Amino acid sequence: MVRKTTVSNRLPRTFHATFIPERRYIAEILMFAAAGKKGTYQDIRDDTGIPMGKQSGKAQATLDYCRGMGLVVLEGKRQEAIKRPRLTHLGRKVFLEDRFLKEPETQWVVHLNLCGALTGADLWHQAFCQAAPVLGMCFTRERLDDYLKLAYSTRQSGLIGPLLRTYEEDAALSLCGVVREENGQVVRRSAPLKGQFSLVYGAWLLQLMDDHFPNTTQVSVSDLDASAGWQNICGWDVSAAQRALLMMENKGLINVDRHMNPWLL
Repeated sequence: MVRKTTVSNRLPRTFHATFIPERRYIAEILMFAAAGKKGTYQDIRDDTGIPMGKQSGKAQATLDYCRGMGLVVLEGKRQEAIKRPRLTHLGRKVFLEDRFLKEPETQWVVHLNLCGALTGADLWHQAFCQAAPVLGMCFTRERLDDYLKLAYSTRQSGLIGPLLRTYEEDAALSLCGVVREENGQVVRRSAPLKGQFSLVYGAWLLQLMDDHFPNTTQVSVSDLDASAGWQNICGWDVSAAQRALLMMENKGLINVDRHMNPWLL
């Protein structure tokens, strides 16, 4: 199968500056972008009220979170001091219907995007995609930290940063319940196989197909998983992934050729 040469634009490991993605600040960035505004980080601070120091702060981290979540893109060169965030199709939908990310479906889709192989956040991709075959769905913080040390070839501890807190604090994405702590273990929750999530998963999967296999109308399940890691990101085994695909097909989003092995989308 022909695919384009892809270059990862994932956010670097320390982009978050130890801050969690606070929903109220994400809403402010969406407002800023929807209004067509531009400015330095200090300008964004003044306009939105998101704290920003001389060198770093929540304004910069929140804008980056919005990028990794697939809510905004930056016009112009990333190195420019003047930032011009613009809403993506998803960002426009969220801005109009769930600006404060109060719905589980919204929190799940931005989580899935953060874990992406091409345009998410590298820490999220490592923890929720690459680490899945090694750590499984239940592990200690120490095991996760040890995995990240190997992944980043460092002896530095504390690499987890705000990753897990993002799903523990109400100000961030706790409603989706991606992880919980139970008897000293971190327990991952797989993406819910409920009908109201079908459109979310379908839109996300179609975006992955377009990103990883552009101008291709048919992609095998295994090729898409090898490239995008979508099953690991969702925490699905083969059976759960197949159920999810049939849910999306029932909504008319994709066609699934089940006569082939692996299935073709």
